[in-house]
Amino acid sequence: MVLIGGDSNSHIGTERNGFERIHGGHGYGALNVNGEHTLQFAQAYDLAIANSFFQKRESHLITYQSGGHRFQIDFMLVSRRHLRNVTDCKVIPGQTIAAQHQLLILTFRFQNKSCKEKRHHVSKIKWNKLANHSDTFAISCNLGDFTKDDYPTANEMWEDVMGRLKGEARQILGETKGGRSKPVITWWWNEEIEKAVEIKNRLFKVWKSSKLDGDRLAYKKQSKAVRGIIRIAKQKVFDGLYDNRHTKSGQNMIYKMARQRERKARDIEFGGRYVKDKSGRLLTTDDRVLKRWKEYFSELLNNDSPNIILNQPPISCNLVQPIDRSEIIRGLKQMKKSKAGGPDDIPIECWKGLGEEGIDVLQTI
Repeated sequence: MVLIGGDSNSHIGTERNGFERIHGGHGYGALNVNGEHTLQFAQAYDLAIANSFFQKRESHLITYQSGGHRFQIDFMLVSRRHLRNVTDCKVIPGQTIAAQHQLLILTFRFQNKSCKEKRHHVSKIKWNKLANHSDTFAISCNLGDFTKDDYPTANEMWEDVMGRLKGEARQILGETKGGRSKPVITWWWNEEIEKAVEIKNRLFKVWKSSKLDGDRLAYKKQSKAVRGIIRIAKQKVFDGLYDNRHTKSGQNMIYKMARQRERKARDIEFGGRYVKDKSGRLLTTDDRVLKRWKEYFSELLNNDSPNIILNQPPISCNLVQPIDRSEIIRGLKQMKKSKAGGPDDIPIECWKGLGEEGIDVLQTI
């Protein structure tokens, strides 16, 4: 943004002939030679004379008084594209900042544009559908093609195995859109909603692949229908809850909803609602809990602990036996399901579903 203000010793007048973009038509006096030079300068650099864009009384236009003479020779020039941010420009009568010059004020409105950080949505494989497609997934992967002789190192073989598993999983199980996951409230979810949502997801994939307006309208129509079905389902649940509020099942549902609302409104700033101080006394207020956490981390991070020197274990000169097949089977059985995948993003359910071929590949690697 360019903003120029000062005494130009020129008269721009009230006419806008040829200078409509930079002259507002609300000047004072008659145009002179220096005024033409000022207008030409402003036009060359696309600067608007802010004084001329606001209709004012004469006392708010005159910037110079000497005896019985009154002129407008002080101007404020602003970039034409920023003129819309200027809310006012006028003279304050009687307030002089120099000999015979009146105080000229320009009011500018700054727009505070907050820069929102763009979230990078990462799509994830729907491993939760593996239980219903385990046989198809195992046949499609065909891990029997991998042999140790085709790879110089185990890392290269692992990269190819991981690439095939993920590729087949994306084709069979599908991927998420990559947005923030929203928990499904199961107390109003039913089979009708599930079928409608599946149709909506299928239409979404068709629209993304074809990019046609007809497919887009079909997806939007189904989305609207899903919202209506959900609204009706919620109303039915609330009506049933109201009718059964005195029964045991109704009271359990009310308790479940209250607990869910309490968890949703819980302040995640604190690791726990209540903590104990150094003497073991329970702290219940937020201020004291926050102060206790501050003291704890201050002591933990600023305490000079003695350096502990660990003795290195002796180097084993004996040969390490290769991992036996029974050890792999025992390890797979001991690993629990529904756990987060590691850096490769392949859960334990995948290896358990691959059967003997998966065990052979793990033993080869």
